[in-house]
Amino acid sequence: MDDHTPAPGLTPVFLISFPNVHHAFKCESVMRKPGRRVQVMPVPRRISSSCGLAVQVQGDEILNGEDVAQELESGGVDYEALFLLRQDGRYVLIVEGTEENRRQ
Repeated sequence: MDDHTPAPGLTPVFLISFPNVHHAFKCESVMRKPGRRVQVMPVPRRISSSCGLAVQVQGDEILNGEDVAQELESGGVDYEALFLLRQDGRYVLIVEGTEENRRQ
């Protein structure tokens, strides 16, 4: 298992960062579905020193970061980056957003 693969038997937790707060709230709306835990939160300092918002998403039917990225793109949500939260507390970058929104 590499850093980009969720641990077997555990529900993966993904964190999404955004170019602005508007897209964070839009993401919350797009990702909120029955059986999911969706939480708007400050961007963890381990990821960025900016004072923006991030969205943490967890759900049994979300198997990988590509699923999350596809939902964001289908919902018209611009995002900077998508991370997987590892069991040891590290955030691992798994998908970068569109070119104009990528983390610098």
